[in-house]
Formats: sequence, C-alpha cells, structure tokens
Amino acid sequence: MAVAEAKNVHNAAVTDWTQVTDARLNEALEGLKNAMNTFQTAEQTGDLASQTSLDELKASLTNAQSLLDDIGTSTDGSDIALGSRWSTQEAKDAFQAAIYAAQAVLDNENATQNDIEAALKDLAAAQSTFQNACHDGTMISSGASEGDNNDSGSSDKKTGLAQTGDMLLYAPLSTGYPCCAFSNHRNCC
Repeated sequence: MAVAEAKNVHNAAVTDWTQVTDARLNEALEGLKNAMNTFQTAEQTGDLASQTSLDELKASLTNAQSLLDDIGTSTDGSDIALGSRWSTQEAKDAFQAAIYAAQAVLDNENATQNDIEAALKDLAAAQSTFQNACHDGTMISSGASEGDNNDSGSSDKKTGLAQTGDMLLYAPLSTGYPCCAFSNHRNCC
C-alpha cells in the first residue's frame, strides 16, 4: 500500500509538480519507510522466503520425483530384475505424499522462509526413509527362452557359466549338465 502511494506521488510529481504538497510527499515518504521496515523485519524473522530457498526446494522436489519414478514396485522383489531397485507400494505412497506436501508449500505464494526450510527438512527425511525402504531386485533372466535357437548367448562348458549380454548366470540343471539355462543344451554342451 505504501509503495503504491509513493508511486502515485512520484507520478503526480512527474506530470505536474505543482500538485505535490510537502505534506503529501512526507506522508508518502513515511509510508515507504514503514513498508521497508516491515519488509526488513519480515526478512530477518524468516517471514519471507528467499529465492535461493525456493530454488533449492524446487530442485529437491525434481530429484525426489525422479527417484520415485525410477523405483519399481513389488512385494518381494522377485519380479524386479537384478540391478534394478524396488520398494513396496506403501513406501512409494508415503514418499509421494511427502512430495505433494512439499509441492504445496512451494506453490503457496505466502510461504515463509520457515515454511520452506521445514518443507526441505521433511522432504529430505522422507527421501532418506524411502531410500532405506528400497531393495535390489532378485529376478534372474536367462536371456533365452524355450525354443530360442539363436547363438546370442555363449557359455563356458568347464565352469558352467552362461553369458547373456553383460550378465553371467549359473544354472545347474537336474539333468546333470552344469552349464546354462539354454534349452536342450544346444549352445553350450
């Protein structure tokens, strides 16, 4: 309000300086001083969120959502490939709720510095909890299926290791062939 009044006085002075009285100019100046004092007090007490903190919260939210999106959902990890991470739906839901809460603070134009700092702290705690709830997948994929007759896999007959891409698999079979998971041992024995 004081800034708007000061602007009006300035505009009046620019267009017709004879309309500006000392009293009106002093009143606008006093209002502007009060507005500046209010702003500085709010800044010192944490009532105003700094742009740096807002940017930090925005980056933290982006990272948190990316982490959540990259984690698979499972009850025991048996349906998640080796090398991939998973968590339960409950853990993902709890982390998503924390992300939504932090986003609500970011979207609030009246959020204070204290609000932003609390949101950053809560989001970091939720992310740590979520990361601790994540596990490595346990599903082993042989890379070959029944009836697959290509030679894309290789094996070592002496060690019983089958190589498929970058993954080595050991699959001793009940037939006594300690080689690989290829059907009928066409590619290994």
